[in-house]
Amino acid sequence: EKGDGIKIAMKYHVRAFPSYLIFTPEGKLLYKIAGYQAPEDFMKTMTAALDKKNQMNYPTAFDKLDLEYPQFYSSLFEVDKKKRKYPKNDEVMAYLDTQKDLFSEVNWNVLSTFELNEKYSEAFLSNMAKYKNLYGSSDVTDKLNDIISRKVKSASEKKDYKMLDDVLKMVDKYVTENPEREKLV
Repeated sequence: EKGDGIKIAMKYHVRAFPSYLIFTPEGKLLYKIAGYQAPEDFMKTMTAALDKKNQMNYPTAFDKLDLEYPQFYSSLFEVDKKKRKYPKNDEVMAYLDTQKDLFSEVNWNVLSTFELNEKYSEAFLSNMAKYKNLYGSSDVTDKLNDIISRKVKSASEKKDYKMLDDVLKMVDKYVTENPEREKLV
């Protein structure tokens, strides 16, 4: 959680410890594991990491750690936990409004980390295939699940059945693996 570890955490969205990152000999990220696992579970996870369909396709090599992140993103990784602060949503959206390339590595880190307004949620959903191609399906699926769960929460709080029905249609449209199970969650 210090030195180059902070740069690694920022680049690869490491927010939980322990975390394990598996790289190719060329320095490309293949797989991420977050949290403690018992040895036998860890070995199963490592075996899964060897399966190409589970691997990430991160666009840049490990040696490119010095990226220019917006301050609000960098502050999430402060060594002194008291200095860490979560930005207001307006600040994140204002930053995204200034960006020409929402597919850049830095902007993907921002999009995948923070809550998105409707405009950027739609931009993400419309381009999920491209994000999967660039950054692998794991983080893209996590972002999709985040968007869905926020919409479900909002529909529930508002007791809005139409909004909930729209979310269920969204699950059918975007969730490729077992959408019926996802609806039950």
